[in-house]
Amino acid sequence: MPKKQCAAEQRQVVNEPSDFYGTPLYAAAYGGHCVIVAELLSLGVNIESVGQHGMVGTPLFTACSRGHVDVVKLLLAHGAKVWVSGAKFKSAMDVARAFKQTEVLRILESNSNTQGMGETH
Repeated sequence: MPKKQCAAEQRQVVNEPSDFYGTPLYAAAYGGHCVIVAELLSLGVNIESVGQHGMVGTPLFTACSRGHVDVVKLLLAHGAKVWVSGAKFKSAMDVARAFKQTEVLRILESNSNTQGMGETH
């Protein structure tokens, strides 16, 4: 099998959602598994995949809700969107506020991706 085809199939597999947590990236972000998140990102997974069953939203949103600071930093460094239309929460900052994750909120406030976000209430 050509390398290009193999890589494409590998990305498809790691982007497929499970019945509960959604994609492997979402599950790794939920669990705070920074090494696994980094490995999945290196494989080119969809960084904006959404959790199943009405969960918080994207991997960034779930990492924010659980207070996984290192995962939040890693996802932001890889360009995760802090605003997601149609999610229960409109921004990662909304998630951090709702779950009282003050350290995560400080990171989001100082991150260049979130500058000018302001209050969303």
